[in-house]
Amino acid sequence: LEPRKNLMLLLEAYRLLDKDARLPLILGGGVGWRGEQILAAIEQMELSDAVKHVGFVPAADLPLWYNCAEAFLYPSIYEGFGLPVLEAMACGTPVIASDVAALTEIVGKAGLCIAPDNLVRWAAALQAVREEDEWRETVGQYAALGAQRYSWQRTALLTVRSYLYAMLDKDPPPLEDQEDASDASE
Repeated sequence: LEPRKNLMLLLEAYRLLDKDARLPLILGGGVGWRGEQILAAIEQMELSDAVKHVGFVPAADLPLWYNCAEAFLYPSIYEGFGLPVLEAMACGTPVIASDVAALTEIVGKAGLCIAPDNLVRWAAALQAVREEDEWRETVGQYAALGAQRYSWQRTALLTVRSYLYAMLDKDPPPLEDQEDASDASE
């Protein structure tokens, strides 16, 4: 928990929901720089009945948490690759993430990407997670499929492909987004 993860905005969006319309909000991760302020805000906003911080979650336990979630929320102000988003997608969990850096490319149809400062849209997305069963189901299926684009097998095949074309001093033909990992060796 630290400011760049933008959890204060998430808490504000969550607080806008009717108490009866709130799903439990579980925050995982160690307490980083200024993380104590985020934990204090949960108390100050009177959200401690519904918002729980479970601390650091070991890698072996992450699939259980992702699979139990109605959605995975990632409101970061800035991120690099966003591996937790991909991990959630691999479990078929719909993602709601900030529209920053690589996150929009990773998420695609596997969820929603929202500006990290758009409180109203974040609140609406949280409400939709609770109310839109069909959306969660459809987007969860896209999530599992989308994560396959980043499998180790596909990554290895694309790396070898790049080296082969580099050795031949040729530009490789563009890949289609829907390309299966088995087709990447061409």
